[in-house]
Amino acid sequence: MPHSDNDCVTLPHPPFRPIALALGAIAIAGVVAGTSLTVATLRRGPPAAAAHARTVGGRQTDESERVGTIAGPRHGTTLAHPADRAPTPVPVPHLGIDLGPTIRTCTGSRTHGTPTTSALCASWAASGPVNIVIVSTIGDPAHLLLDGGSWSPAFGGWLVASGDVLTGAPGCAPGWRGSGQQVELRINPTNRRHFKFIPACSASGTTVVFGEAHTDNFAPRSCGGDHMTDLDAARDALVAAYRALSGVTVTVQYRQDHPAGATYPGGCGRRIPSDGRTAYIVISA
Repeated sequence: MPHSDNDCVTLPHPPFRPIALALGAIAIAGVVAGTSLTVATLRRGPPAAAAHARTVGGRQTDESERVGTIAGPRHGTTLAHPADRAPTPVPVPHLGIDLGPTIRTCTGSRTHGTPTTSALCASWAASGPVNIVIVSTIGDPAHLLLDGGSWSPAFGGWLVASGDVLTGAPGCAPGWRGSGQQVELRINPTNRRHFKFIPACSASGTTVVFGEAHTDNFAPRSCGGDHMTDLDAARDALVAAYRALSGVTVTVQYRQDHPAGATYPGGCGRRIPSDGRTAYIVISA
């Protein structure tokens, strides 16, 4: 069976209260004390803006981005940005607080075919890290990505993956959730980026999904099928695809949620290293 696997403005932290996201009251301004996040809010500008590239925080950005650092305790967040006013923060769930940090992959089927849903799965095993969390206030994140044109629905029947929702609110109870829509980005005939959307919550016009983006290699002779070869490049490719969406605002945070250099099972006896960062993507109008 295939392997799954941004003058400075201070934004006050809102008081804790239940949110309809059902994944706890963790606002985008609320971060764990002592940690530091890089945030880039991308407002899609004219194509010419890409010519004014600059390097910020070790990565290439363009003049249509607003780049800054979110750091320190939960009481506030400072965003350095151009003259325009910062957008209203969107509540964002965090790993270890609202969402479990790792993904499980199905290892046993209740039927003779590939278990593509949780109901068909008889047993589970730990897989890779959650490296993508997406919050959308304008629609289903999978449909938005597919409408962008670079990624497509994953071909074939793939093993179901599941992720753990730790906190709950009305309409979004805690517990393990199975993956639904799956997408891929073909690199060549035997290699592809892959992501399985695990639904966490959909309430009050906001949808939250999460999962593990990875790269697969199809090697039927040496490995009996697909095996994972990469985590970080696949995560960044998915982030780039969302940043490229037109007509929307995309905010991306990278957070060090996992130990840098940790390795994860990739199949065929291999272990795959990761820098340990999770990309938090917020999509709004």
